[in-house]
Amino acid sequence: MTKLLLLIATMILFFSCIRENQHNDTITKESLTKEDRIKDEIHTIDKNLNNIDISELKGLAIHYRSVGLEPNTLGYFVSNVDINCSPFIVIYNTSLKRIVKIDNSLVIKFGCNDYLADTTITKAFYKYLKLDVCVLKIDSVGNIYINKNNQDIPDMLKIYNKSNLPNDINEFFKFEGNWYVRK
Repeated sequence: MTKLLLLIATMILFFSCIRENQHNDTITKESLTKEDRIKDEIHTIDKNLNNIDISELKGLAIHYRSVGLEPNTLGYFVSNVDINCSPFIVIYNTSLKRIVKIDNSLVIKFGCNDYLADTTITKAFYKYLKLDVCVLKIDSVGNIYINKNNQDIPDMLKIYNKSNLPNDINEFFKFEGNWYVRK
C-alpha cells in the first residue's frame, strides 16, 4: 500500500511539473512585447524578401480576399497600383498548390481592359505566396507595403529609396532600418 501511495504521489508531482513547464512556455510566448512581435515579423519578411526577385511584383498589389467557393480554394485580388481599376480575382487550390482560375470579370464589368497578362499575374502571385503575407503592395519605386496577418490596409512599410519617400510616409513612424510601422 505504501508503494502504491508513493507511486501515485510521484506521478502527481511529475505531471504537475510538466503542466508548470507548459504554462511557463505559454507565459514566455505571450509576454513578447508588440515591438518584439513586429521585429520578428520584419525579420521573417526580410528573410523571405531576400530569397526572391521582387522585380515582377513592382507596381502590383496582391492580397488574400476570402475562402473560395470550391473546396480547398482561396480567393485573392491582384491589381496594378497605378491604375484605378477593379482587381483580377485569382483562385488558388491549396491541395493542388496551383492557380486554378484567373478571373477578369470585375475588370471587364467596371469598364477596364485586361491591364495585366495572365502570365504576369501568375509569376507575381507565386512570388507573393513565398512571402507568406496577407497584403502586399509594391509601388512603382519599389517601396513595399505589407500587412502580414490581416486583410486590413498595410501596417508595415519598407522604404526602397529614402530620397523618394511615398506620399503617405506621415502615416507611419520609423521603426528600424528602412522599416516603418503604421501609426
